[in-house]
Amino acid sequence: MRALYTLLACSSLLGLVACGDDDADDNHGYVTMTFQRLAGEDNPLPGTRRVNIAVDYRSELADFYRDQGNEWAADGPKGAEVFEAWESRLCNKDLPQVAGCTVLSINQELDGGSPQLRVSYEVTDDDIEFAKFYIGPIPTQSLLGADPLVEMNTQGVAGFNGSGDVIWVAKNYEPSAASPKFSVGFSVEVGPQ
Repeated sequence: MRALYTLLACSSLLGLVACGDDDADDNHGYVTMTFQRLAGEDNPLPGTRRVNIAVDYRSELADFYRDQGNEWAADGPKGAEVFEAWESRLCNKDLPQVAGCTVLSINQELDGGSPQLRVSYEVTDDDIEFAKFYIGPIPTQSLLGADPLVEMNTQGVAGFNGSGDVIWVAKNYEPSAASPKFSVGFSVEVGPQ
């Protein structure tokens, strides 16, 4: 009966939180990013075969991963399992409006200037305008003890063609930060590099 309840709860909440049998699943979520052409410009999105996305951790997330939560970091005893599991979740066809994609890698950078989460996707759709890219794992508020905000990193958002050439980059975006707690993700206008 518990398994049926979990299945029903996860099915109805799939678009809002991560579900699973262990604490790692219940303690992490995602934010989304959609892309659209700049107003009045040609659409550079068709032909995209790879998308790289980087979001910066706000100080609460960076401190969490560096200090008390370092076991949840990508190379930590709990985090390694979480990050590996999320590679198959971010492009799950059951997610609302998900882009046709496969996760190539999820990387976490905690040292240096801007602690960040980077996800690289292989794109299988011909056009990804307005499709959602899911970015995670990001600790939920219950694990972090604060609002888990990530900020847009325009330097780390780009689309590539099949030859590996950059065909578009982020130009404008809103909001400046997002959280798994809210359903509003990043909306990004893109244009040629």
